[in-house]
Amino acid sequence: MAYCQWTTGSPLLGSHTAQQRVVVCVHGLTRNNRDFDFLAQTIVKASGNLSRSDPQVIWTVYSVDVVGRGKSDWLEDKTKYAYSTYTKDLAAFLEHVTTSHNVAKVDYIGTSMGGIIGMCLFFAGAGKYINTLTLNDIGALVPAVGLARMADYVGKDPRFQEFDIAEAYFRKIFQPFGPLTSEQWKHITMYSIVPEMATDKHKDEDVAWRLCYDPAIGAPFRNLASKPLTDVDLWKQYESVHVPILLIHGGLSDILPREVVEEMKTRGPGSKNLLQVLEMEGIGHAPALMAQDQIDA
Repeated sequence: MAYCQWTTGSPLLGSHTAQQRVVVCVHGLTRNNRDFDFLAQTIVKASGNLSRSDPQVIWTVYSVDVVGRGKSDWLEDKTKYAYSTYTKDLAAFLEHVTTSHNVAKVDYIGTSMGGIIGMCLFFAGAGKYINTLTLNDIGALVPAVGLARMADYVGKDPRFQEFDIAEAYFRKIFQPFGPLTSEQWKHITMYSIVPEMATDKHKDEDVAWRLCYDPAIGAPFRNLASKPLTDVDLWKQYESVHVPILLIHGGLSDILPREVVEEMKTRGPGSKNLLQVLEMEGIGHAPALMAQDQIDA
């Protein structure tokens, strides 16, 4: 599993009691770990200021590429692109980072699919590695209407002859991310495509760029398209969580309706006062966590 890592650095020389704090970020369905660059840099910078006043603290942020995305490997058996695989992989990763940093638990941030994986970790008994859980615009029930919109682009395999054409594509399909700067849209585009030489399939085309994921990750959506879409029920997974949750809700989200948020407040962790909701008005699915006002919130 490929990942990026940020850290505030080392404690004062001679210290043998440095406290480690670890954050693990997991992206959405078709995305990759570079979505968290802005957030990770802010966490490290802010915690670095804390570390200068308390030099016994080292902060580390990891963002991972779930298999089939970014720089992680593509699976030979495409049927393995499933939450059971993702959950197993993340459990192994959390075990590795907690051991390597000598910490009991991490703070987990998951956007969309990443949040579902987070809930699945608790349901699978791997929640022992998680201290706090941030769910970015994902909840205990995913409505069919949102899935239908995502099915329009998930697993598609377009080619782009120019970078600007690719950027226009992402600006269109990810418009619900909310207002982003030109720099942030270029960042999303830069890390969402890879150069490709012409293949037999595209030998008559001037191919320049393709998407940075295995198109087979969309197989579950294609399978769903063959029959009427239904809501995805994740209440058992949500109710298995037993740590504090920050639920980030895009006010215009079609993946996390407001009525689901309200019900989450009364069930499982919500009924135990473990759920805090952060509303982001005017944004759909999902807040990109790149804009400074979103990070500051």
